[in-house]
Amino acid sequence: MKTKIRTINVDGILYKYIAKDWYVKIYPKNGTDYFVKVDFFTEDLEFKNILIYIGCFKTFENGEEKYLIVHQPGFVANVIKHFKINEFDFSTQKQHTITEAVKDFEAMGYQIEKTKIISTSNNNFVFKSLLKGYISFLKPSYIWKLSRHIRSKEELPQFVGRIKIMTDNLNNGITTSIIINKLNEGNIFDFPYIPKEKDTLMISYKEGNYNTSISLIFLDESWKKGFSNSLEEYIAEGEIIIKEKETNDHPNLKK
Repeated sequence: MKTKIRTINVDGILYKYIAKDWYVKIYPKNGTDYFVKVDFFTEDLEFKNILIYIGCFKTFENGEEKYLIVHQPGFVANVIKHFKINEFDFSTQKQHTITEAVKDFEAMGYQIEKTKIISTSNNNFVFKSLLKGYISFLKPSYIWKLSRHIRSKEELPQFVGRIKIMTDNLNNGITTSIIINKLNEGNIFDFPYIPKEKDTLMISYKEGNYNTSISLIFLDESWKKGFSNSLEEYIAEGEIIIKEKETNDHPNLKK
């Protein structure tokens, strides 16, 4: 994402701004020593699901998915208007941060889909993909990584990796048997995917230094419990979202 300083005219007032990751920094026209930072990152699990990528948010328009990019001028203009940046006195404050601004999406006129994440014993969950590297922000969390076989590990030098505790049950309905059944029934990911021989799926629960995992491999046209003894390339990774199983789950909410 570009991080250069841009300019935008909103209601006759000229602003400078930088948009990066989950935030927009808005400066007065005469300098960059003072700014208002509007931060859209949130740890609130009810809103967390709309932060699909760094710098990109999932909203809806007439029931269809619409993606907002943080640096889009139209979005920045809406941010400036909604948070009344014109009323901030840049000359008397070094900076001001508006945190968890994502909670104002509806008030800004956007339709969003909120996910209520709770502890549940059923298997009502979804695999949500994220940009590579994003999972480092998720603590604690259920994370997954999908990989593809390249060549046998015997052709590679031996090296020592981190030891993980393997299990068949990560709780919240995430078990080896349930995941295998879902995988063998069809695509459970939010992107087009057709498994190939020796593809692997690693699912882990991470909390601090505690890390337990389920390891699956695609062999002979079906998913099974197992490990890969090969060099692999990255396909995708993400988070498992545990959902409340109700008829009103994932409502499209309007302002």
